[in-house]
Amino acid sequence: MTEPPVLIVIPCLNEEAHLRAVVDSLLNPLPAMPVQLVIADGGSTDGTRKIAEDLMQCYPQIIWLDNPKRIQAAAVNLAVERYGRAGGILIRADAHNVYPPHYVDMLSADMQSTGADSVTVPMTTI
Repeated sequence: MTEPPVLIVIPCLNEEAHLRAVVDSLLNPLPAMPVQLVIADGGSTDGTRKIAEDLMQCYPQIIWLDNPKRIQAAAVNLAVERYGRAGGILIRADAHNVYPPHYVDMLSADMQSTGADSVTVPMTTI
């Protein structure tokens, strides 16, 4: 059975201090299935964009998306509208988290093994 594609959306605003860590935790090691990661920025004025550009050089799976509405829900909706795939998996990632190794693979496996449409997990924010 082929794994469905995964769209990861990180809504952010001025996340210079956290962006690199969250992206690295989600994409290193790379998930087993195809992944596209959207950094949906609400108009950062710090070094967020530069860090995202550096990350895009390391990870071709990353896309920058301007989020003119600035709020997180709007960022997720815009990313899904532009880059979502029917039947795929959507992961909304928080810029203030560091995810465990193989996090994307574990979520996908849980969804597939249980037949769940949605999986939520507890988290500790930084």
